[in-house]
Amino acid sequence: MPATTAVFHGPDGPGVRIAGAFDIASSSDVQDVLLGLLDGDNATVTVDLAAVHFMDSTGLRVLNIARKRADELGGVLILRHVATEVRRVIEILGLAPFFKIVDDQH
Repeated sequence: MPATTAVFHGPDGPGVRIAGAFDIASSSDVQDVLLGLLDGDNATVTVDLAAVHFMDSTGLRVLNIARKRADELGGVLILRHVATEVRRVIEILGLAPFFKIVDDQH
């Protein structure tokens, strides 16, 4: 089942909860949501990954595109509740230092 998204507003500003398989089937939709949140007024966006049970390279590419956009705006992309399996993919690819990752699930 492709990932679904739900926008929320938290203490760090806007965010999006992603649920399901964050892969090629949903990457375009998720990218549209993330880049839509990153504008001149919102340079920092939180991505809640608690309900992501699978992420492939296209999902990671979307997160990296959003991270770069946040950097351009002087903000940050915050990843919350990153499952161990998803965190492992981020670390293996050497991208962990480029994200602000908080509240890891173990």
